[in-house]
Amino acid sequence: MPDKKPRPSPLNRTTKAEREYRMRKIVQLINGGYGNQQLRDYAMNEWGLGEKAARNLVSGAYDTMVSAMSQLDLQRIAAITLGRFEQAYRLAASQRNPMAMIQANAQIAQYWVKHAPEITYSGGSSSDAHDPEEDF
Repeated sequence: MPDKKPRPSPLNRTTKAEREYRMRKIVQLINGGYGNQQLRDYAMNEWGLGEKAARNLVSGAYDTMVSAMSQLDLQRIAAITLGRFEQAYRLAASQRNPMAMIQANAQIAQYWVKHAPEITYSGGSSSDAHDPEEDF
């Protein structure tokens, strides 16, 4: 029976903060153009990881990047869509067309009801919001 590799001591395990740091570092290296083997070698040399742990770290970094990009795309789509609704609202307000303003507001509300759970808010404040009263 082959010798089992001794389990690492709990004292040698990395903290959540250290794992997050390592993940960010690998993402930076990916963005810098490093290849998979270079990334694994870096993780093994820098942090003393084994081949499998280094491979998992690199894979997790790619997953993190894909997740961040898909969220960014959603935010970008939402911004473009809401910008168009706001343009329609401003046009209606400039023409003093209350029915068109109500329609534009309804479209905005429907969009948010449908998509708000998928989109995370990433900045600004309520003071940045558009005040409809300014249109008159």
